[in-house]
Amino acid sequence: MMDVYKIYFQASKEMDAMTLGNKRFITMSRSELKDHLSSMNKSEKNAFIDGFSDRVSEKMGARGEGSIGNMAFLDTPNMCEKLKMVVGDDKKNDAFLDTIKAERIMRKQFYDVARGSRTAMKKAAEEHQKCGVITSVAQATLQNDLIGGLLDVIRNAPVQSSIKNADEVGDMLFGVAGPERIKKLLKDIKATRADRRWANTELPKIIQAAQLPVINETTGGFD
Repeated sequence: MMDVYKIYFQASKEMDAMTLGNKRFITMSRSELKDHLSSMNKSEKNAFIDGFSDRVSEKMGARGEGSIGNMAFLDTPNMCEKLKMVVGDDKKNDAFLDTIKAERIMRKQFYDVARGSRTAMKKAAEEHQKCGVITSVAQATLQNDLIGGLLDVIRNAPVQSSIKNADEVGDMLFGVAGPERIKKLLKDIKATRADRRWANTELPKIIQAAQLPVINETTGGFD
């Protein structure tokens, strides 16, 4: 009978910890958080993190909706310190933080790079390089925009090229010595000075970003 009581009591404490993480983590002070964590065992702490994770998902909105601005609350110094207090060295918690990072990149990619402008691609590539990872959705969007943008340059150039379709452009972009082949191609077809400058300076960085390790936005691990 005592064992049943202990199980029920522990389950109740874990539920309380999950509720606390969901309702209070974002707004509580660091001293208050320290007091709460000091009284939790490992399973309660994990429940607390699960509650906070759900709350973060709610604030971000459904996948593909909302705004990157919804993530701004994670960037404050106070929030960063509180995350460190909770995370520690636990791999599950590290995966959670990686997932948050991946979600931010994905939303940044979706709302900026999906527009297809060179400026947007440059900014998104810089964001990816800072974090060293890319999500599968972001990677596909960036690669498709790169291919489409370069294909437009080729088709609109004064001199026609033998390269006619997206598959050929993709092979060139992401193949061995891709940037060098592209620079030569744009020179041969007499592309505009702006197009050649872009190929020389920005394109290699964007290609690198599109080939970063792909992080799984659900688990935080790598595909």
